[in-house]
Amino acid sequence: MNSQERDIECGYNFNRLLELGCFDREFTAFGYCFLENGDRCYRIGENKLNIWREYRRDLLRGACPTEIKQIIKRVTVPSGQEEIIKQRVKIELAMELRNIYDKEYFKLATEMNNVQNTNAAYPLLKKMQEDIDGHFCDSELQLFCGFCEQALLGKILEHEQYLNFKQWVKRTRKQMMEDMLATDNLKRTFSGFAYFRNKDELRYYFDAEQESVFEKAQAYQKQGFIVTPIYTKVYWFKNISEISTIRKKFAEELKTVLSEVMIERMQELYALYNPALREKAKARGAR
Repeated sequence: MNSQERDIECGYNFNRLLELGCFDREFTAFGYCFLENGDRCYRIGENKLNIWREYRRDLLRGACPTEIKQIIKRVTVPSGQEEIIKQRVKIELAMELRNIYDKEYFKLATEMNNVQNTNAAYPLLKKMQEDIDGHFCDSELQLFCGFCEQALLGKILEHEQYLNFKQWVKRTRKQMMEDMLATDNLKRTFSGFAYFRNKDELRYYFDAEQESVFEKAQAYQKQGFIVTPIYTKVYWFKNISEISTIRKKFAEELKTVLSEVMIERMQELYALYNPALREKAKARGAR
């Protein structure tokens, strides 16, 4: 038996032992709790990015989602029991969420959610809309959407106006005739944002894992930092060796997109927020 045949046999034996449950397996689940018609519900899955996307949707529709929690379990898996164990891990995470976020938590969350939105941010957002109208620029539309979402969540934009802005963006995107065909075989998506650690210290954060960017932006907001909307760009390339160059390119583009004008608009938006509501939100998230 030559070395190649031995390698094939060893690989087969290892896979067979794995199937028989001779080795421990690691199971990870992510999830959060939210309200649906007054009842506590749980959204739990194995894909962190998908959970973050669902979380964002639940947040914008006023479902009072909790923070996203993670559970990791390393267990021996008997043959044919993988799906059963996955389900058990998800149930365990749901029980943890139930213990952490009790009725008192959701009572406070509901009170905050029921606070009437003002339209304080409307003049600023309307001016932004007028400034970018006709540009058909993806980065400008992304940031405008982000500003609208932050204003809605900050209770300084009424839901009706938010939907009107959202429909305008949708119509504008339909008019955009950009060529979206991929010319290369490799794809990488970068996302990032800018934030102020203090009044004058502007920093940028970006990553190829979008869920990590969502997580970091939320963490900074809860610390009271001014955080811009998230900007995302998809790159297509031919060779894996190009990633470093693309990463540098995105870092430069992020600073260009999040220009001084955009940063000033973000500061203007934050100045409209209700300080009392912001403190309640920070207290609610401290669990």
